[in-house]
Amino acid sequence: MIRWTEFCLDSLASGEGTRFGLVLHTEGLVSDKVAFELKEFGREVSPFFRPMLTTITPICPMYQVDPLADPLRVELPEIARTQRVEAEFAERINSLAEYFDVGYHGHFFKADDGVYRPTFELGAIRQQFEQEREYLSDIGLAPETYAGGWWYINSQIHSLMAEHGLTVDTTINDLRLDSFSRRQPFPESPLGQPFWVSKSVLEIPSLRSFFNLFFGVAIERRRSTNYVIISMHDYDLVAHALRRPVRRLVAKLLRVDRLASISEIAHRAASGHGGRDAIPAIAAL
Repeated sequence: MIRWTEFCLDSLASGEGTRFGLVLHTEGLVSDKVAFELKEFGREVSPFFRPMLTTITPICPMYQVDPLADPLRVELPEIARTQRVEAEFAERINSLAEYFDVGYHGHFFKADDGVYRPTFELGAIRQQFEQEREYLSDIGLAPETYAGGWWYINSQIHSLMAEHGLTVDTTINDLRLDSFSRRQPFPESPLGQPFWVSKSVLEIPSLRSFFNLFFGVAIERRRSTNYVIISMHDYDLVAHALRRPVRRLVAKLLRVDRLASISEIAHRAASGHGGRDAIPAIAAL
């Protein structure tokens, strides 16, 4: 008897025109377990493709809260950044860069009465964005790919990306909702079809819903080529309920040559649609 999960994976692999990128929203490098599993996973898949780590930094207060102990980090106490914390992060992320491409993951906070809370104020976002981008540059990293924390994105963040050399966004998702059930402020577009959100930022939509992963993209044959980001957290590689399914999914996609690095997908998307001007544009910043 065929297991349901095997049926889903076989259906997924049948979509010959689909290429998947893997983006790990990296929030758990403070955890030794997460850092170890990431490195082991990177070693396993690096002969075939380079996954993307979009990472927060020690400037982001949630960095110092272990996601395995508190995966619903929303309001955080003020935590002092130390040279030890920053040095450990730099060592870990640069070590992982041997196997992964490194992007930027924007979780933005503002302090209020000794507690950090999520912020959506443009001034606070710009300040943290620029500080984290500078920090990554100082330790030798130049991110070109972005993933928004809480799936939060807007045209101002795309402008910040363009200002700081980030050319690919993966935040817009199949549900078109952020984590607070607010609509993402962009027109609907077919899942699997990249589009330009500004003159220099290419959007490659991500999957949040496994329903769409198995049924929306898997059997989609109306377009000759689909490009889709599979998004998950770095700590999913450790979580008991997700570790095995994640690895099985990746192994299956590797066997049928459906995974590609984000830079390769961006290049294929542009050239496959006839160049920069042929991909739909929804903004001109």
